[in-house]
Amino acid sequence: MALDSLVSNFFWSNSDGSGKIHWAAWKNYRNLKTREVGTGHYIDVFKDPWVPAAKQFRIPVNNDISVNQDMVVADLVQERSWNLQPINRKIDKLYLDLISKIPLTSSPRADKLMWAPARDGTYSVKAGYRAKTSAIEGRTGVTRASPSKKVDTRIWRRCASNPVCPVCGDETESLEHLFLLCNWVKVAWFGYSMGIYISPRNIKNLGFWLEEFQLLNDSDFDYSKAYVASMLWAIWKLRCRMTFEQVEPSPSEAMEMTNRAMKEYWEVNSLFPKAPTFAEPEASYKWRKLQSHTLKLNCDDAFCKKNGKGGIGIVCRDSEGLFIKGWAEQVSAYSAFHTEMLAICKAVQLVEEWGMQSVIIEMDCQDLYKAVTQCSFRHCPWSLHGLLIEITDPVQNRSLVSFSLIPREGNSTADRLAALA
Repeated sequence: MALDSLVSNFFWSNSDGSGKIHWAAWKNYRNLKTREVGTGHYIDVFKDPWVPAAKQFRIPVNNDISVNQDMVVADLVQERSWNLQPINRKIDKLYLDLISKIPLTSSPRADKLMWAPARDGTYSVKAGYRAKTSAIEGRTGVTRASPSKKVDTRIWRRCASNPVCPVCGDETESLEHLFLLCNWVKVAWFGYSMGIYISPRNIKNLGFWLEEFQLLNDSDFDYSKAYVASMLWAIWKLRCRMTFEQVEPSPSEAMEMTNRAMKEYWEVNSLFPKAPTFAEPEASYKWRKLQSHTLKLNCDDAFCKKNGKGGIGIVCRDSEGLFIKGWAEQVSAYSAFHTEMLAICKAVQLVEEWGMQSVIIEMDCQDLYKAVTQCSFRHCPWSLHGLLIEITDPVQNRSLVSFSLIPREGNSTADRLAALA
């Protein structure tokens, strides 16, 4: 009995806040279920969740406008294309646009129930747990810190006997407050030559701030790196002096220490002859000669997240690498991955239309390559499963059609063509 009790207490807990196994009511997560459009005969337009990018995957109904509440999605499909005329003036244009982006397969498939938080739409205990913890964090407004952040903060708290900042006496002295947000520190950062203004709204993590600073100042990387390191060192020295000698830190003293450190750095650095640097050339993609009569289709995309518009580009070359023909087209999509899939889908269609026999379809998206070569939904968002089938089904019975993954620089022509679409 004692052993059973120990095992039970390890796996189960009476406290919902502890990291144990708990029962959860399925009804609490029903808003995370959605439907993937197949034939559309079993999906109600206004009652069921089925629009991937819509809030709770549903279409809001305007009570002032009479609509057919029993309308099904199949009523909006004509010859495997969207015909939104029945609801054209009854819902917002935004939702019409979202519906038009849902891919429809050329051959009807059964409607499926999907678990929205999972990439492939398949429910798992792991996906359910993530949804539960996300809901708790969103409800309480608590965001979990990264492991490194928690470890750094814990070490600093151990070193400090009083968590309140002894300089300003207003805030808890975290790493971010110590090095960036304390009043005297902000004056020091702003008063030096680079004039950095520290805004509390933009500071969440010291490490993230350092990364962003280096990215923004990449053109003068050596100087900015030395400057930040010197200023952080000066702030730390003055803060330690206050702890052990009870001397108030001064922004002007921090700037003077930073200036001396920078000067010493450049003087010492100039004493040593700089070793010649040999920048490694970017990996260049060389054309590989194909077997005779084999053609190659390079596919790429361009996508604008703001308006959901994109372009696809396809370049056809012969076995010698000579250009034969190309294709460019504007498309609407949910994401860059969606646009890339539309490019590959169009390439498969062009193989049939152009009467090609032996063809290699090339792409530079690794996840998409895995999805089409392994016929795997695991590497593809659930909302695009139908489009994946449109790509893989036509080539399964054609042994002379294959897919290839290439570096991005090997796809530059198709990329430029997509950008011009």
